[in-house]
Amino acid sequence: MYLIRDLAVLVEPYIPATSAAINGWLGVPRCDWANLGRLEGVDAVRPPALLFRRLEDEEIERFRARFAGTTQAERAAAEAAAAAPSTPAPDPALRARFHEKVELTVARITAVERHPKADKLFIESVDLGTEKRQIVSGLVGYYTPEELSGRNVIMVTNLKPARLRGVESQGMLLAAQDGTQVEVLFADYAQPGDRVTLEGEREPEAARGEIDIEEFFRVPIRVQDSCILVEGAALECAGRPLATAKVKDGQVK
Repeated sequence: MYLIRDLAVLVEPYIPATSAAINGWLGVPRCDWANLGRLEGVDAVRPPALLFRRLEDEEIERFRARFAGTTQAERAAAEAAAAAPSTPAPDPALRARFHEKVELTVARITAVERHPKADKLFIESVDLGTEKRQIVSGLVGYYTPEELSGRNVIMVTNLKPARLRGVESQGMLLAAQDGTQVEVLFADYAQPGDRVTLEGEREPEAARGEIDIEEFFRVPIRVQDSCILVEGAALECAGRPLATAKVKDGQVK
């Protein structure tokens, strides 16, 4: 018991809540480094409880979505590639994979509210023309609800639903990022339900199946000279190429 008490003292700077829980079971009022190694101060052991809980699959998916579903090494490689003076040749196979797997649709944001359990998240109600959905986006601090409400955005509509801090998100809107700015991809000239296609490609007749967030990020969408590209091919909607106003070069997530 005293060894456990000492471990609680040692981990207190790193996981203070866990340390306090252990001390509570041992009846120790607070962590005191002066008590390390002393076999005194613990008179009774109270009923314990689990210190840590298992992460559910939906929470793991939320973390993957939040951190772009990549490892640190993959992110470093992507940043190095972005900083390289030469641009690799487009990969037609990756472009075809995007065309076959990813479904992008214009959605109109009809209402925006703050997430009750997350300071950085908005909950948006969207109209896709033939159906209405709810999505969750980390845009607090970049946009106000008034700047988003009534705007047409580009949404990944065949993404598997995920729960973000207890609220289901039935898709994901796209935004361009360059490290300092975040710019939502707006398409106010289009109509809710309009599909986004690659230049020279027709929209498949059959609906695409659901994909997870990792599948979506396997083919990067980039901003180059304000144009939205997938492996060198421009994304188009309502007869016009998608473009940004602020972010000139960066990534779309």
